[in-house]
Amino acid sequence: MRRGWLLAIGVAVVGAGMWLLLPVRPGSEASAPTSSSATDSPARTARSRMRLSAPAARTSTEALVELRGLVLGAQGPVAGAQVLISEVVPGESLSTLPCGGFRDRTLLDCLYGEYEAEILQLVKERRGEAIVRAETRSAADGSFSLSGLEPGSYAVWVESAEGVAFRPSVLAGAEPVELRLGPARWVSGLVTDDANVPVAGALVTAIFSSHSRFFETLTDAQGRYQLGPLPPGVLVALAAKEGLLSSAEPLWTYTPDVKRTFVLTQPKQLTGRVLRAKLPVPGVEVQLTHDLGVEEPRTAVTDAAGRFSFDGLSPEFYTVLAEQEGEGDSTTIHLGEEPSSPEITLELKPVVFIEGKVRGEDQQPLPDAEVSAYWDDVEREGEEKTEEEGAEQGEGQESPGPLLATTDEAGHYRLGPMPPGWYQLSARTRTHQQVIEESRPYTQRVTAQDFTLKRASLVEGQLVDTQGHPVEGEYVSLRSFADGSAWDHAQTDAEGRFSLSAALPDDYELKVEGERVKMQTLNVTVPTKPLRIVGETLLHVVGEVVDETGMPLPNAEVAIWPEQAAPKDRPIDLDDTDGEGRFSLKLPSAGRYTVMAELFSRNFLRTATQTVAVEPGGEARVRLRFDEGRSFTGKAVDWRGQPLPDIPVLLLPVPRQVLSRGGHMPDLSIKTDVEGRFTLVQVSGEEFDACIRGSAYVPLPAVHGPARCIRVKNDGQEARLVLGREVFVTGRLVHPDGSPVTHFRVNGREISREDGEISLLIHQPGQERIELSAPGLQPVLRTAPEFPEGVSIQDLGTLVMSP
Repeated sequence: MRRGWLLAIGVAVVGAGMWLLLPVRPGSEASAPTSSSATDSPARTARSRMRLSAPAARTSTEALVELRGLVLGAQGPVAGAQVLISEVVPGESLSTLPCGGFRDRTLLDCLYGEYEAEILQLVKERRGEAIVRAETRSAADGSFSLSGLEPGSYAVWVESAEGVAFRPSVLAGAEPVELRLGPARWVSGLVTDDANVPVAGALVTAIFSSHSRFFETLTDAQGRYQLGPLPPGVLVALAAKEGLLSSAEPLWTYTPDVKRTFVLTQPKQLTGRVLRAKLPVPGVEVQLTHDLGVEEPRTAVTDAAGRFSFDGLSPEFYTVLAEQEGEGDSTTIHLGEEPSSPEITLELKPVVFIEGKVRGEDQQPLPDAEVSAYWDDVEREGEEKTEEEGAEQGEGQESPGPLLATTDEAGHYRLGPMPPGWYQLSARTRTHQQVIEESRPYTQRVTAQDFTLKRASLVEGQLVDTQGHPVEGEYVSLRSFADGSAWDHAQTDAEGRFSLSAALPDDYELKVEGERVKMQTLNVTVPTKPLRIVGETLLHVVGEVVDETGMPLPNAEVAIWPEQAAPKDRPIDLDDTDGEGRFSLKLPSAGRYTVMAELFSRNFLRTATQTVAVEPGGEARVRLRFDEGRSFTGKAVDWRGQPLPDIPVLLLPVPRQVLSRGGHMPDLSIKTDVEGRFTLVQVSGEEFDACIRGSAYVPLPAVHGPARCIRVKNDGQEARLVLGREVFVTGRLVHPDGSPVTHFRVNGREISREDGEISLLIHQPGQERIELSAPGLQPVLRTAPEFPEGVSIQDLGTLVMSP
């Protein structure tokens, strides 16, 4: 429990208009539409909750168009396949909502903290789903046509007994699109509570991250569920049941069968009491606030014994505040996963609040301004206080840390509760100069303090290339030299112009981030005249990553090297594909390059490589296509041929790897079973390194150093990994009189030690030979003894070498 004086933060809540989607009850029958127009009846299936929306009122004078295509399976055209087209609503569909201030990340990419809470709440309210604009079924020749559409791009989904297909962006009115069916993906598993009891009737929802399509079902009486058919991609999966706390997890559907278990915890309870001078205080209002502001504040009133309680809470951080007649106390507590209910005590003592408004020079309110209060406990010369005055000014109470509040839309803030005393207040925004007030005492229960902020100095300029043409879409940022803090960032417009705010006159570093032109930094003293920055244009390789059917794949890692680069060289640039399978890589110069894509997890590995020539001043385009791949099985055995369970094995492509060369290699190893076997359900590529990680076992023959790998072929045969176990053997060589043997050989390696001690690493206990020899003495031959599992150092004791 984190205790101390805490602030009440003024939070600005901005309402956003959202589509409220009508739910389709899982288990309802699927309809089979017969018309191909955009006004077909709603689609209701047990697998996907998407409503068919009537077209919005037209604002365009462009003619309506149709979207045509052909559905193909392994044997040719597929009849009777269900075809849906959908679109997201910018600023409303989940896949278009931002994740805070992160560039190129959506809300669904940020499954943690306040962002996860927002996702759970929006899904609970049936908001944020993509809208189906039309649906039909393919004809006998596999063709389909959807008419009466507004011009633009739509996502196309195909489901059939033969498989699924998905295209994130198909232009209506263009040439017919060819959709090849690939294997359907299914997600199944179990939903339990935190006592491991299956939860029947839980709603399980999977959201397609790149396009906000919702798939959902209910668990059966045993808590089991199955979702599908799904296309390959990245999803967010949620499980919810009335009376239990919801759970959300990321989900990849790159393999045919994905297992996932959800644990829904019981809501937590928080109890406590309020005291004054160690006596209970009835009738005190107690406020409970979620630290991330994702729940509405709640209040309770203490009973005759000074007690209060809150039910139905999440395992999160909460602030608890009690206040009555100018006295108060607060604390922050974390409700953990443990079932026990914590109890807290709040002790009422004198408190103060500071509130006011922050405005600009034009007297307009400034929302999102930061207002800080710093406790100033410096003893002032000549200051004498009575005991009562000392108590009023917080003497003898815990010193608070820095207090922070953020203004709401009206520019209002409120700081407190905090002990009476001396504080120094300041206010700032990104676009206005900071104001710091002199320290002064705050002893009244509520003190008003307003701020008027001057507009910050602007660093403005234009970014052009070496030909003088404006550079659009480049990121520029401003960072303080004094403390390294980032002040502002912007993206250049169509004219290459940018404007950055510097709240204080000072020296700054202006950085051109290196997206469109080569990265560069400039020293800027604010205030400054408008800047003209010349950047050297970067070359780009752009493209997409698709599977064997041509379906775009998100979240694939892509890297680029010079064609003649050594296998250990780091890539020039890295990127991961977006929701439409697209990537962009930056290059410093023209030439020939190798582009590689990876999709990588514990039970699958898919790679594709292509060589590309990049001309000066040009942009090269590539399409990286993964082969279908096959299941890959291996078996780990020891030096005696016995199977080895629980050995972590990591399969890596050769001669290059995208993730490991990028410097952020995750631990995606898979452990062998009781028979020593491991299986990856889908592997594409010809050769790989099977690497042993985090284990005392190493490949034989032994390879010293960090790379403990065995080269294996992906030829459909079971790979055999023969491993040894690392054990350090120590001992001491002595003459018959007990004196140490100081010059000797261990397995042919010459060693000199005054104490006669030996130390060597063996890999085949019970089998490996140890040969010890010394000048003028008879050699000693030993077989390394068997050592118990888990032993890493074994002392052979004293070994006597006779003449």
